[in-house]
Amino acid sequence: MQRATPNGLGLKLMSIYSDDVVYALCHPIDDALIDRSQSAIFSVADASPKSVRIFDTEITSIEVYKGSLFCVDRLQKVYEYADDSWTDHDNNSTVPYRINTLRAADGDLFGLGSDGLVFSWTGSEWSARTSEKEDAYLFALVDWVGRGLIVTGNDGLVALLGDGGLEQIDIPTGVALTDALVLADKRLLVIGRRATAVILDDDEATVADSGDRKLSFLNAVLWQDRVLIAANSEIAELKGNRVETFQEIRTGRLYNNGNRLWRQTDGSCWFTDDGIDWTEVVLEVDL
Repeated sequence: MQRATPNGLGLKLMSIYSDDVVYALCHPIDDALIDRSQSAIFSVADASPKSVRIFDTEITSIEVYKGSLFCVDRLQKVYEYADDSWTDHDNNSTVPYRINTLRAADGDLFGLGSDGLVFSWTGSEWSARTSEKEDAYLFALVDWVGRGLIVTGNDGLVALLGDGGLEQIDIPTGVALTDALVLADKRLLVIGRRATAVILDDDEATVADSGDRKLSFLNAVLWQDRVLIAANSEIAELKGNRVETFQEIRTGRLYNNGNRLWRQTDGSCWFTDDGIDWTEVVLEVDL
């Protein structure tokens, strides 16, 4: 059955490979509901999409790492795509655990889980870097140069990933923090629910003025010297310590590859080179 975005195929995630190539993860839609029992991976080269694999299982996340696309399924199994070829890595872990998010940082590939667990990929299996902590859902991991690896999660969690696990940093919010971004001046921006944006310096945390916004901030990117935030009904922009509107347009996530900005909506992907006019890329596959 032929399916295409946005009504027959739902876009979940994208990952940047190069200035010319991005990857996309989709699930089929049946009766307006996402069917996660199947997953389709696309390569989009210069805005021309190509289906590169269909999985009869849920792929929970994708990430480009060391020139390959890595995918992880709901049982931690890893699939690697490079040079038009796939390598399937069995999960040798004795404890099945769901990895929700993949992140490449500081030369390693990490998997983030629901209960405070951070894994690193050894090339053949997942190695736990933290101990389990109930109800500690993790969203993002970034390399804060000079400080170390930063993890964000629910209940206002911002923590350094050290040898002994997560070392929490106190910040003035208790909302779920969905993403973190290292700014050009080496400060760290963390964003989250209820239009929360906090800027961390070496010795202080500043809450940015988001005005009367109520919706969640979902992720943030640097694009052409701008700090842009995917904010549901708009693309917001951080200017100094204030959040302003960049463009009023439906946005679930943003991705930056060179001068091109990608925008993810509920089911589709779009790109712009000027920040004004958007081109939709339709993803289509036979499932």
